[in-house]
Amino acid sequence: MSNSQVLNQKSIEILRGLASTSPEKLKFSLDDIDTAEKLVYVDWMSAIPAPITLNCDEALEKPALDALNSALIFNNYSALTPALASDERLWVTLCFRDYSNYASFRHNLNPKTDLAIHWFAATSRDRWRDNAISRLWWSGWMASNISTLTQSEALDTLYCNSDMITSFMGRPGISSDLDLAGDILKFVHERYVQANDGRYVKDQFRKFLMEVDLKAGKVHIGALNTEDRNKLISECWDKRVA
Repeated sequence: MSNSQVLNQKSIEILRGLASTSPEKLKFSLDDIDTAEKLVYVDWMSAIPAPITLNCDEALEKPALDALNSALIFNNYSALTPALASDERLWVTLCFRDYSNYASFRHNLNPKTDLAIHWFAATSRDRWRDNAISRLWWSGWMASNISTLTQSEALDTLYCNSDMITSFMGRPGISSDLDLAGDILKFVHERYVQANDGRYVKDQFRKFLMEVDLKAGKVHIGALNTEDRNKLISECWDKRVA
């Protein structure tokens, strides 16, 4: 097994089955699991950078920890494209082979429940929300591909509340439009991060994004200039949050 190989899909399914039926077996090292289950590795489509050390400082709150590690993971794997980053084989291999200690630390490993959620990435939602490593990369990708905030500012915004990423990334009509996504994150950064007023209300924020989504569906938002997009965002905010 080289660093640029990943588990094949059959091996992923073996591990997924063990996570469901015999999770205690997955507490061993991947080498031990490999010996017992005869896992198979294949060359991946691209070179995979060597693993890095992630921050496991117990003194940091989880949002700050996630923001720091998102930057580390994205910067190390910045050559990935969204298409390559949609391959579950990569993330499962990294979780089990290279970052199992971090994943166990961050997600308080309970083999009966957490392995199936945080070590696998079968769907797009799993990749940006649940998988211990891919969620960091996708947040870093978003933060690095908008033009309205620095990577650090954008990550602080994405992690300003535990619900923020679920609500924001869960609306592809918003998160897939980088101009709109950047304007929204800048708007939210000014109100939640810079103001530091601690008034994030989950239901209000979700209704705000729903309002933006509805309005974006009625206009050709890609044709709007920055001023008009920000006006639309402000109107939606005033209607649902202010």
